[in-house]
This record gives sequence, structure tokens and C-alpha cells, in this order.
Amino acid sequence: EDFVQKTYSSKQSLMAVVTTQTSKGIKYRIERALVYEATAFSGLHSLVTTNQTLSMGSGATGAAVSATNLNRMLDLVRPKANVLITPHRLGQRLDQAMQGVNSTALVYVEAGKSEARLGQKVMYWRDVPIRRNDHMATPDTGALRETIASGTYSAETGGATGSFFGIHWGMPEEGGCFLAIGADLFEKVGPYESETFNGQWFRLRSYLAPGIGSTRSLGRVDGATDAALVA
Repeated sequence: EDFVQKTYSSKQSLMAVVTTQTSKGIKYRIERALVYEATAFSGLHSLVTTNQTLSMGSGATGAAVSATNLNRMLDLVRPKANVLITPHRLGQRLDQAMQGVNSTALVYVEAGKSEARLGQKVMYWRDVPIRRNDHMATPDTGALRETIASGTYSAETGGATGSFFGIHWGMPEEGGCFLAIGADLFEKVGPYESETFNGQWFRLRSYLAPGIGSTRSLGRVDGATDAALVA
């Protein structure tokens, strides 16, 4: 708007602020869509196959994630998963393996140092880095929200379960999971004079889609509830 523009030192500085804020909002929507989108493109839930899925639930009811199924899912990803993504609450359940909630606590002593570290956050599972995803749970509370039907994932919201994804990132010709981006991640169009208010408008465009070179590059454990890790 022209009034807001006059409060900035230059037209360019206002444009930079608006562009940054808009791109952050789009990035948030993209990160969610990369997991759940099923219309504009296929997100992770749409790309993963039945043969690469291990389900914790039965019918419409989830269950605690098991270390056995998590290990087996990672074994399904070929040649090797290089990242494991999950919502924070399921990541916290993995932390309990280090914190001794279900058994004797594991005491971690860093090489070359004498102090013991208790209650550590689990950063790796079987040497695979864990990345905790803000977009796989309810934004305000972090509660799990995925719905399952017939024992497996069916919808992004409406339920109380979550998923783990084991991913082998790589070039499509090498059978990896990849993100295809058309030109720049964001392309700005405009600015143009607005016909409805006293100011200008512009559009940010982004052309991208995830894909897999091989179905073996992606694995999933779904139907996991916010309950203690089991064997």
C-alpha cells in the first residue's frame, strides 16, 4: 500500500520485506505439501508404496511404534536411508530409548571428556540422521493428527497417529528420492498497479514436485501413536 511504502526508506526496502515474508509463508506450505499433497503433485504419502510400508495400526486404531518395524522399514530402503523424518512427538518417543524411560538409562560419555550426559536427544537411529518435522503434526500443540483406515494412512488430519519416513535422497537415474525444481525456487512476477486499492501487488511463483527414481528409495511406518516405544 502507498501509505506503508512511504514509511520505509525506499520502495525497494518495502518490496524486500514483503517478498521475504511471502516466501517464508510459501515455504511453510511447500514443506507441508511435500509430505501430504496428493492433487497438485504427489507428496511422500502418495509416493510410498504398500510394499515399502509397515503399519502399526489395525482398522482405524493406531499403536505404539516398535523398534522392530522401524528397523525393518529402514532395511527396505535401498541402497540405504540417509534421513529419517518424523513429527516431534514420535521423535521424543525415540529419545526415551536413551533416557531409560522403559529400561535402564544409557549413559553417554563423550570421548576425551569426563562428564556424563543424561537425557540426550536421539539424533540418529541405526546411523541414520533423524529430522523432526514441524509440519507432520498439529501446528499449535504438536499433537499427532493423521488418520488411518484399514490399518494404514488415509488422511492428513482427523486422527491421532503419525508416521516415520526413511528416505534415500539421490538423482532419479540412480533410483533416489528427489525434488524437481523449475528454474529458481521462487519467481517474482510484477509489481503491478492494483485496481482495487491504492498500491501495488506482485506474485511469487514456484514450480516443483518430489519424485522417486525407484520405489525402494522411500519407506514408511504409519499408524504410530504417541505412546512409549516397544520392542
